[in-house]
Amino acid sequence: MRWIAACIVLAAFQDKEPSRTDYTKLEKLVLRDVQGLFGGQDFYLKKDGTLTVVIAKPVEGKPGLQASEYASKLDEKEMAALIELLKKHDFVSIRTQKRPGVPDEAHPEITLRLEKQAACTIRKWANEEHPDFDAIYKALLDRCTAAAKTKAVREEKYDYAWRPKGFEE
Repeated sequence: MRWIAACIVLAAFQDKEPSRTDYTKLEKLVLRDVQGLFGGQDFYLKKDGTLTVVIAKPVEGKPGLQASEYASKLDEKEMAALIELLKKHDFVSIRTQKRPGVPDEAHPEITLRLEKQAACTIRKWANEEHPDFDAIYKALLDRCTAAAKTKAVREEKYDYAWRPKGFEE
C-alpha cells in the first residue's frame, strides 16, 4: 500500500500540468537581492527588453553599500528565452517556505507583472532549495553578471528605496 502511495506522489511531481499563464504578456520582471551587510544585485526588466541592473557592494573606507548601475537591452531572442524559462518553471505557481531567516541569510525576491494583472512576488530564503525558483534566479543572476562587465552609467551610495523610471510603484 505504501508503495502505491509513493508512486502516486512521484507521478504527481513528474507530470506537472502545463501552465495556463500567458508569460508573453510580461510587462515587468524585478529581482531584489541586496543584503544589507554584503550587498547583491537588483534587476529591473521592462517588456521592451530594457534592463537596469544595480550591483551593490561594500567598499572599504565608504559607509554603507556602494551602487553601480548598468543599462542594457535584451534582444527578442533573449526575451523569448526568458519567457520560456518563466513558463517552463511556471513562476506564478511557485510556493516557498515561510519561516524565520537565519541571521544574515539572503532573502531574494522576484516580482513578475503581466499586462492587466496584479504583480506576483515570490521570496525564497538563500538556504532553502527550490528547483523552479532557483532556475529563474540563476538566469537573472547571470544577466546581472553580464551587465556588470559593461561600463556603469551611475555610481553612488546604494539607496534601497531607489527604483528606475517606470518601477516606482
